[in-house]
Amino acid sequence: MTIMTVDGHPFRYRDRAGDIGAIDQVFNRRDYEFTHIAQTLPLMAWLGRLTRQPLIIDAGAHIGCASVWFSHQFQQARIVAIEPEPENFALLTENTGELKNVTPVMGAISSYDGGGYLHDPDRDTWGYRVVSGEPKYYGIQRVEMYSMRSLLSIEPDAAPFIAKIDIEGGEAELFSSNCTWMGEFPLIIIELHDWMLAGKASSRNFLHAIAAYNFDVMLHGENLFCFNNDLLASP
Repeated sequence: MTIMTVDGHPFRYRDRAGDIGAIDQVFNRRDYEFTHIAQTLPLMAWLGRLTRQPLIIDAGAHIGCASVWFSHQFQQARIVAIEPEPENFALLTENTGELKNVTPVMGAISSYDGGGYLHDPDRDTWGYRVVSGEPKYYGIQRVEMYSMRSLLSIEPDAAPFIAKIDIEGGEAELFSSNCTWMGEFPLIIIELHDWMLAGKASSRNFLHAIAAYNFDVMLHGENLFCFNNDLLASP
């Protein structure tokens, strides 16, 4: 185990490609930095008008890089960080333990509340995927699956602010139904995985769902940054 310091707090990681890659993306390349994007100005104006604590959902939290990043960028926010893989979750819990605004949840985000199974496609520590229904792979572990509504209910007095979604192709299931929550977030940040799951059209449900709303969408790094024009319009 290796320990680095992030804004004065210890951050633990393994000498593994997934951990090192996530650290590079978030802390070095600053993939979740969006102050250079024009829509940041109305987003910050929206935040300034907010009378409740803002809520960030970190879906696919891995070892906590994005949660730590957002915790320091938006210290007034509450953060719910959900991760299905036990070793990753243990590190997520350690890395956010000193951050009182982060709540780790072991499980996976889904369109429904129920159960799924953890699948390791051999893409190191950041490649785990949760599959729904009956297990298709011998030996995979059962995982609790939570709808976005259930995750939002963890902080019922907070206002949806950012939904960060990096779930290794699980977006196909997440956006298959029950997507009305999308209209409540001023910003959705998502990595799509068609590049990884050839022929599966794993982004199709997301593209269909977001088309029902008035979002500006732009690519930054590996992520799409989706700004909700209806929420960010001047009052």
